[in-house]
Amino acid sequence: MAVFEVLSKCTVWIDQGLKLRDYDATPTILTYALISQDEQKAMVYSHDAAGRVSTLNLALPEGAGAAIQIPLLGVTLPFSALYEGTDLAPEPA
Repeated sequence: MAVFEVLSKCTVWIDQGLKLRDYDATPTILTYALISQDEQKAMVYSHDAAGRVSTLNLALPEGAGAAIQIPLLGVTLPFSALYEGTDLAPEPA
């Protein structure tokens, strides 16, 4: 299972602290993705070999060509799709 959160300025500390700790303690959550609402950027945490969320497994994709990859689930989510219909969507070529 994966959990996706859209970060807001008023809850970012909860999402990156308390929720990260809670999701780390839930073994069925394999990936925790935090998606910025202010820029094309995401933080993707995944469990390590010991089953813990590790900053060593933190991915920081950013920019129009970036994508969130979740190999454990076989999913790739391009930022162009995530931000489609927003002010942050890339300009068409």
